[in-house]
Amino acid sequence: MELLACSGSHGFLGQALMKRLELPGREVLRLDRSGKVPKVDVVFDLAAYGNMAGHVGDPELIYEANLQRIVRTLKEIKGRKTKLIYMSTSSVTLPKQTFYSASKKAAEELIKLAVHEWGVRVAIARPYTVVGRGEQSAHLLPVLINSCIYGDEMPFVERPVHDYIDVEDVVDALVIISKKAKFEGEVYEIGTGKQLTNRKVKEIVEKTLKAKANVRIVKSVRKYDTTKWRANPRKLMALGWKPKRSIQETISSMIGDYLPM
Repeated sequence: MELLACSGSHGFLGQALMKRLELPGREVLRLDRSGKVPKVDVVFDLAAYGNMAGHVGDPELIYEANLQRIVRTLKEIKGRKTKLIYMSTSSVTLPKQTFYSASKKAAEELIKLAVHEWGVRVAIARPYTVVGRGEQSAHLLPVLINSCIYGDEMPFVERPVHDYIDVEDVVDALVIISKKAKFEGEVYEIGTGKQLTNRKVKEIVEKTLKAKANVRIVKSVRKYDTTKWRANPRKLMALGWKPKRSIQETISSMIGDYLPM
């Protein structure tokens, strides 16, 4: 029987991954935030802190969760055949860093060093903007959908871009990485390779719902917003992965969760 483990299993991505992994002939353990890892075949490390609306951004909490914990995890799998898939973030590539992205960037470097020095088996997954059913209500797509349906006013910046990738496509990528990656510290960027402006996404939501969002144009919402933010998924595509769901399909799948009963 294949034995897997997943940290962060109750989050947006974690829940989608667990649905895919929990199949007959396979046992999937839910890990806590301690960094402790039982003897398993594959660990999906999705746990993180500091990137959710409501997280206070306390550097001490962020570095404990995102750096000290991963060091403990690497020490746990040292000398084992266990494969670790570490979930990083595309924000490590941005010119403007946050405490959260800086912690993930440092974790990537620690992992690469541990692979070289300790011989641990790790692959780094670097997803771009993950969207879909169940995502956090404070994110752009849910806010736009609510604004179109209920007329809620929202601050809006037109020019920033994102490479949107459906949560189910990310799960596909993680499963393929677990089966086909070399686990030598390589980074797999998970995205479409195409970026869309906030303005374009708003137009897609409005066209799908046949209603206008109630936006208030502002100059900036987040300090790290940028006009260049897209994945290079070629390494992942070489393993046989490709995104299956368009942004239009993702938005259409989400709308039913926000319509009045």
